[in-house]
Amino acid sequence: MLDNHSLDTLYTRSQVDHALVSIYSRPDEQLLDDSYGTLWACHYTGVNDLRVIETHTIFSVVSMQPLPLLPGERDDLWFLVEKSGLDDIQLSGVDEPLDGDQSLDS
Repeated sequence: MLDNHSLDTLYTRSQVDHALVSIYSRPDEQLLDDSYGTLWACHYTGVNDLRVIETHTIFSVVSMQPLPLLPGERDDLWFLVEKSGLDDIQLSGVDEPLDGDQSLDS
């Protein structure tokens, strides 16, 4: 019989992290060719193409954003953006000593 520690260990080992991802269509070939392979504009295929995957299988995280409209263009295209906003931020901090003798008022 398994004790509580063994059950906890077994449960922890069996946990797997998952992510919900959305599958889009293949890129619009005309836009891809016209942009020399830089604009990956795709159709959102809806909730029927949502998938749950294990997080260890993820190679990269991207976002799909609505393609800005020009007159006469389709309004149902989304384009791929890599590192959305990550290049614009810098994580930093300040180390402060935690002294029991210092008060916040001084």
